[in-house]
Amino acid sequence: MRDAFLDIHFHFELPEDNWPKSFSVLTAYNPFNERLTDDENRVVNNDLFDELTLLPQVFKVMLGSGAHMKNSEPGFGCGARLHTLLEMADRWGQFGLYLVVGDQLSLVPCTSDSDEIVIPGGFRKRVIKSNTY
Repeated sequence: MRDAFLDIHFHFELPEDNWPKSFSVLTAYNPFNERLTDDENRVVNNDLFDELTLLPQVFKVMLGSGAHMKNSEPGFGCGARLHTLLEMADRWGQFGLYLVVGDQLSLVPCTSDSDEIVIPGGFRKRVIKSNTY
């Protein structure tokens, strides 16, 4: 597993007191681990957002590796059922998604042949700023 999946940080459009108690974070960038152009990534991510708007509690999230948000990608938070979002992430060619429950952050793969990974240190310490992008 690439370290970038575990060395993750976030920017949120929602202030913390509006975050759902449990939600998932996903993106459609670089599907099937194929490097797309910025324009191609924007198109697939906008298509994912259109699909997500049919579900509850959707909000924008910027995710990136390292504290300086190197290799950042726009993504989306959603409070819908995990099973639904895993199926969606799989359809959009993603390895998995991030699951936030309270302050616990996990990387959950789309397939059952890999285990969920709890990312040490908690979720809130990985939020660089909220309500700023």
